[in-house]
Amino acid sequence: MAGRASEWGGLTGFLSHPWTWSDAARLGWDVADGLSAGHAVGVVHRDLSSNNVRRLDNGSYKVMDFGFARHTLLSGITVAGQPGTAGFLSPEHLNSYSGGPTPASDVFCVGILLFTALTGTSPFPYQGDDDDYLRRLINGNISTSLTSVRPDLDDSVVELVMRCLHRQPARRYINGARLRDAIGALV
Repeated sequence: MAGRASEWGGLTGFLSHPWTWSDAARLGWDVADGLSAGHAVGVVHRDLSSNNVRRLDNGSYKVMDFGFARHTLLSGITVAGQPGTAGFLSPEHLNSYSGGPTPASDVFCVGILLFTALTGTSPFPYQGDDDDYLRRLINGNISTSLTSVRPDLDDSVVELVMRCLHRQPARRYINGARLRDAIGALV
């Protein structure tokens, strides 16, 4: 049946080899488009990871599990921080007093997906040491340079991915719709 969700293959399969820009752009565009619908009505996903994106039989991608999603006008932030998946958090996930994740936080997570797809490695890999991971995330210490791993990528592609991964939310695309449009301009 066309449109049926198939298995992603888990994080191990996702990290097994670098993708072409065309394949990564399809992932990014579809995910950003899915997020844009939520962002348009004030809903932030808050747990966007490779476990919450599925590739459909028709080759498109679908955002899954809005279980941690929160309407931006409602409270419910936990004292200890925001829900999310280690390795796929935005810096805003770490400060529950800042109001927590916003649509720009979801954009950061799309940046993680794109970087990982293009390089085969996470920009902020979680290796079991919470303090180390959180410090790297807060400081924006990306594990490896995108251009050193993928010198074949156009500067505009690198700029798009790095803008998504900027540690300051105001420097990212403001929401899924803006990111979707930026990706669309590059394909």
